[in-house]
Amino acid sequence: MYPDIKEGNGTIMIDIQSYINKLAGLDRKGRKWVKIIFDAVLISISYALCYAIRFDWKLPPEYMHLLFKTMPVFVVVSECVLLVFHSYAAFWVYWGTVELERLLAAHTLSVAVLLALDVVAHSIRIPLSIYVMYWFIALLALTGFRLACKWIIVYQWTDRIEKNRLLVVGAGDAGEMLLDQVARNQSLPFQIVGLIDDDPQKHDRSIHGVRVLGGRDAIPSIVKSKKVDEIVLAIPSATSSQMLHIVQICEQCRVPFRTVPGPSEIVDGRVSINRLRPVRINDLLGREQHEIDLSRVRKFLNGKTILITGAAGSIGSELCTQIQRFEPKAIIAVDKDENGIFYLSNRLSEHGDLHGVVANAGNRKKMESLFKQHRPDIVFHAAAYKHVPSMEAVPDEAILNNLESTMTTMECASVFGAEKFVQISTDKAVNPSSIMGASKRLCELIVQNHARKGKNGFLSVRFGNVIGSQGSVFTVFEKQIREGKLLTVTHPDMKRFFMTIEEACRLVLEAAAIGKGGCIFGLDMGEPIWIVDLAKQMAALASSKPVEEIPIQFTGVRSGEKFSEELWYPYEKPLMSDNPKILYVKNSNSITEGFEEKIRGILDDARNMEIESMLLKIKEIIPEYNTSGNALVP
Repeated sequence: MYPDIKEGNGTIMIDIQSYINKLAGLDRKGRKWVKIIFDAVLISISYALCYAIRFDWKLPPEYMHLLFKTMPVFVVVSECVLLVFHSYAAFWVYWGTVELERLLAAHTLSVAVLLALDVVAHSIRIPLSIYVMYWFIALLALTGFRLACKWIIVYQWTDRIEKNRLLVVGAGDAGEMLLDQVARNQSLPFQIVGLIDDDPQKHDRSIHGVRVLGGRDAIPSIVKSKKVDEIVLAIPSATSSQMLHIVQICEQCRVPFRTVPGPSEIVDGRVSINRLRPVRINDLLGREQHEIDLSRVRKFLNGKTILITGAAGSIGSELCTQIQRFEPKAIIAVDKDENGIFYLSNRLSEHGDLHGVVANAGNRKKMESLFKQHRPDIVFHAAAYKHVPSMEAVPDEAILNNLESTMTTMECASVFGAEKFVQISTDKAVNPSSIMGASKRLCELIVQNHARKGKNGFLSVRFGNVIGSQGSVFTVFEKQIREGKLLTVTHPDMKRFFMTIEEACRLVLEAAAIGKGGCIFGLDMGEPIWIVDLAKQMAALASSKPVEEIPIQFTGVRSGEKFSEELWYPYEKPLMSDNPKILYVKNSNSITEGFEEKIRGILDDARNMEIESMLLKIKEIIPEYNTSGNALVP
C-alpha cells in the first residue's frame, strides 16, 4: 500500500501528506495540535538543557525553582509567536528554505519578547547566557525535528517507490536546474546518480551533492556501473556536431535518452524535468542558434503592409508566422493552393490582420489588382515549383511558373511603389544541373537586372534545404520509418546543406532589412550533411537501434540531381554583412547585352513547348547549366 502519484501545477509529486493523514485519522485541526504539543515538548527540553549546560549539570536549588517557574512562560510565548508566523500552516513534507526563514524570524522574535518581559518585570534573574543558549538550542531542536519528519515521511516512503536512475549530461545551468528541482522535491520519481561534462575543471566536483563523473567518453562505463535507467541531455546550447556525437554514444548504451528543449523553446529561461522530450533530428542538425537584430527587423516590418507569394508553402507560411510577431499593418498571403490558404488563414487570422488570397502569382491582372488594392510596402516572393525530379519531366512548366511569377510580382512591386522586393532563391541555382535550379538562377538574374534600373530594394536570398519542408527528404524518411519500410537513398555519396525553417526565415528577414538592390544574399548553412547518415540517424532515434544496424537501400541518382550543392559561383566573392551568418555578392557579371530579349525568347519557347530550343537559350545565359541529366534533351 503506497502513496498515489499525481500531477499538479506542471510537476509530478506524490501525495504522501494525504496518505499520512489517512493513517493518522486526524483532521487538519488535530494535526495542528499534534505539532504544537511536539514543539512545546522540544521548547521545554531545550530550555532545561540550557540550565544544565550553564551550571555543568549541577543546578542550585534556587535556579531549579526558577527553571520550573519560567518554563511555562517560555513555552506559551514561543508557541504564540510561532502561531502568528503561521509556522504550522506549511506541509512539513515540503519544508524548505522559506519555512526555515519564517521559523528563524519567529524564534528570534520570541526570544526578544521573553527578554523584554524579563526587563519589564524588574526581575532579571535569568542569566543572559541562558537566553543566548536557548536561541541556538531551541532553534536547532525545532529545525531538526521538522527535517526529521520530512525525512521519515518523504525519504522512507519514496524509497519504496521505484525511481528512474538518471545520468545527466551537462553540468551547466540547465543541469543545475534539473538537479535543484529533484533535490527540492524528493517525491519526484527520479534519482540523479551522476553528471557528465567535457570540462575537466568540473570533474570530481559536486552540484547539489551529485558528482561530475567524467566526460562524454565515460558515459558507457558509468551507465553500466551506476545501473542507469535513462540519460538526460541537459545541453541546450550544444552544436549539432556535439549533439550528434553524444547521441551516438547514448545509442551504444542501449538505454532511453531524452533532452531538455533548445534555447528557442525555453521561453522563460527555466528548465523543468517535466519538459524533457525525445531527441529530434532538428537537435542534431540545427542546434546552432544564429541571433538576428530584432530591433532592426522590427523597425523594418512594424506597421508595414507585407505581401507574401507562396504563402501556404513551408517558407511562406513560416514567414507569415514570424512577421506577425513584429506587428505589421497587414499581411497579404497569396498562394494558388486553396487548402493551404484556408488552413493558414485559420491559424493566423486571430493574431493579426492577415488576408488569405487564392491566386496564381503569375496572373498579371490578378496581381495588379491585389497590389493596387493593398499597396504593399514589402514583398517576399516565395512562390515556385521546387521538386527537382518532377520538374525535369516538365521543364516548360518549371520555366513558366517560376519565371512568370517572379517577373509579374517584381514588376507589380515596382509599379506600385514597394520599397523592398525579396526573391527566395536556392543553392540549386549555383552551377545548376536541373531545370528547377536553372529557373531559379534566371530569377536571380532577372531581379538583378531590374535593380540595375534604379530599384534599390530589389534583391534575392539564397539558401539550401530546410528541415521539414513539404516533400523534403525528412518527410520521406519519416513516412518510411512510420510505415516500417526500408529506408531508400539515391546514392551513398549524396550530401546536402540543411537549416531549420525557423532559422532560415529569421535570417531572410534580417537580410531583407539590410539588403541593397541587386545583391544576392546567402545564408551560412554550416557543413553539408551526408544523406545516408541523416537517414540512419532518423531511424536510430525512432527505434533506439544503433546506427550501424540500420539497413539502407540505394535506388540510384535521379534526373537533375547533383551529389552536392554549392552556395556560390567561383567568380562570386561573398562579402560579410553585419550578421556573420549572412553573406552577399553585388551585381553579377552574368547579365549581358540582350538579356531581356533572351528571357522573352525562353518564355515563348516554354509556352510553345519547344524544349530543346528553350534549354539552349538558357545555356546561353547560364553556361554552367548541365543538361546531361535531362532525358528530354537529345
